[in-house]
Amino acid sequence: MVEHARCINCLACVEVCPRGLFPSLLFHTVLQGAEETDAAAGLMRCGLCRTCESVCPVGLPLTSVFSAARASREKRAVSS
Repeated sequence: MVEHARCINCLACVEVCPRGLFPSLLFHTVLQGAEETDAAAGLMRCGLCRTCESVCPVGLPLTSVFSAARASREKRAVSS
């Protein structure tokens, strides 16, 4: 796993998400490798618009992590 800056829980990403998601929570869930149903649904609802990334004061690569996690999920689904 790649080391990222730590989220400071400012919730700026939540305030700007056009889909009403909690990008910071989703980010932590993905990095922890959790396969929670709610997180998976949020991951697939994300529009990958980078709005959350643009306001993150610590520069977390939110969209990149979400995109990679989606690709991984899709690959596992095809393999199953």
